Amino acid sequence: MGVLGCTQFTSVNPLSLEENQRIYIHNYDTTWWVVLEVLNHHDLPITTMEKKEGNIVTDFVVVNPNQSSNSQVCPTRKVFEKVLGARYKLTVSVRSMEEKTRVIINAHHERLSLSAGVVGAEDSPTWKPQKCPHIIESQLFSEMGSMLSQ
Repeated sequence: MGVLGCTQFTSVNPLSLEENQRIYIHNYDTTWWVVLEVLNHHDLPITTMEKKEGNIVTDFVVVNPNQSSNSQVCPTRKVFEKVLGARYKLTVSVRSMEEKTRVIINAHHERLSLSAGVVGAEDSPTWKPQKCPHIIESQLFSEMGSMLSQ
């Protein structure tokens, strides 16, 4: 993981709002760079990065299909168990709030689905949305909080 510098920070604990968002008591620029550092650490391919608007979008990351399946765990890279035939992408919003910054992470999960058994349908795989617990978001928020406390 990269080093962000030797700056001292105050308050480390984010104020929890919902599972997919946190408020950090740090300025916008510092929080923006920590978010990018965490995404980069996990090799998440960024397709959109608009600092002025506070938007970051990653491309879909396909989970390694050679890993075993576990339907209870949602996919991520490097951190969690893998799910067979799954992929995800992230939409991250970073918003300035006076002396605080709100970070919202939305993970979009999809699972590979075959239309087998449907009359007239070919057995071609398609990606279908999948609901998952906020495991990815929690892990990324934890890492952001740790980096902001350094």
